[in-house]
Amino acid sequence: MGRSAVDTNKIGFSAGARMFEGPVGASEASLRPLGLLGADATLNIGQTTKQKQDRAPLVVVKQAINQQSAQIQVVLHEITQDNLRLAFGLEDSDLTALAGGDVVVTNEQVVLDANGNGVLANPVKTSVAPVVTNVGGTTTYVAGTDYIFIPRDQFGRSVIYRLSTGAIPAQATLEVDYTWTRTARVEFPIGSRTTVVERKIKLEEEYSDGRKLVAIFYRAVLSINGNITVNTDGENGMSVPVTVDGLYDPTQNKIVSIYLEG
Repeated sequence: MGRSAVDTNKIGFSAGARMFEGPVGASEASLRPLGLLGADATLNIGQTTKQKQDRAPLVVVKQAINQQSAQIQVVLHEITQDNLRLAFGLEDSDLTALAGGDVVVTNEQVVLDANGNGVLANPVKTSVAPVVTNVGGTTTYVAGTDYIFIPRDQFGRSVIYRLSTGAIPAQATLEVDYTWTRTARVEFPIGSRTTVVERKIKLEEEYSDGRKLVAIFYRAVLSINGNITVNTDGENGMSVPVTVDGLYDPTQNKIVSIYLEG
């Protein structure tokens, strides 16, 4: 890729590095690509030590590593289902997908306000005329005589407007049958999980001389870092800031592996 440039302030990954993810214990080849990083990322390795002091005056006679940690904060360049799922700390099974397509609504009750306006819960499919009746359906009202149907007002809503010369009583409750078109969508439920999601994470950057810098987190917890940013510049697209916190993996006896390949 050849995106790296010399930076005397850090050792890390530049914008343009690739990121992959999968379940803990997955092989490298099976990890899913998440796309490119949208900004430079620094890999932070923390370490605390414990010491034994003796003699007079006191000197350190023995020292050992007490704890190590690894963390990297990345900006995923695109808003995708996988990137959002990771940022929100969710599993695939937590997501709810709703297919797009036409939805038929029957007997939706609409209450007219003092001005004679009633707003439907969904924007009506304009090619299918709604059917407006009284509650119970014993009287069917006529468009243009009893009411005016407004497919879209200035807010994108579908509105029924009562005509004072028609048969609809003032501030009546109506029943409406109509069709609307639902857009396909995926729900990311926040606050429903009671356990932390752990993932295997790989970052990979190829340098201009052909070498690769690779970091593998065998167990990691991901969380959103700051705010999801939606840029107004269409060329830059969108971005998802994520913090990757490495956990000790007893099967690997390590937190993270760093490779310089080539």
